[in-house]
Amino acid sequence: NSGEEYLLELKEGVKDYSLDSYVEFLGNLPQVDITSLLNRAKLLIHTSQYETFGLVAIEANSMGVPVLTTNTGSMKEIIVNNKNGYLAKDLFNGNVNTFVKELLLNDKKFDEISGHCLEKSKEYDWANTAKELDNLYKILV
Repeated sequence: NSGEEYLLELKEGVKDYSLDSYVEFLGNLPQVDITSLLNRAKLLIHTSQYETFGLVAIEANSMGVPVLTTNTGSMKEIIVNNKNGYLAKDLFNGNVNTFVKELLLNDKKFDEISGHCLEKSKEYDWANTAKELDNLYKILV
């Protein structure tokens, strides 16, 4: 599928499941708008088929927002099922549905997973990243 076909498929899925009032496709946004949206979000759904590093997941987790992703490349290093999000082959299976329902309807579960998100994101803060790069350079030299 091309990117446009995939987006149309997602939009049709939202209509088919009567989720129009819950889902809004926003396109590209400035960083300030993304921060504002994440502050209000309970879940980031990431459906990009290609993701080089996974910065979007780390940014969401750093704000306590779990990530549901269908990207099984780089995201599997970041997302741990039922801890800081959910990594799925597709969005149409019972385990994904259970995760989303619990997250959105159970405040205690959301708070637990949100806490895991914050902890996981600390692995990627700039101090840790700089230290790891410094060690790698020392090994290579």
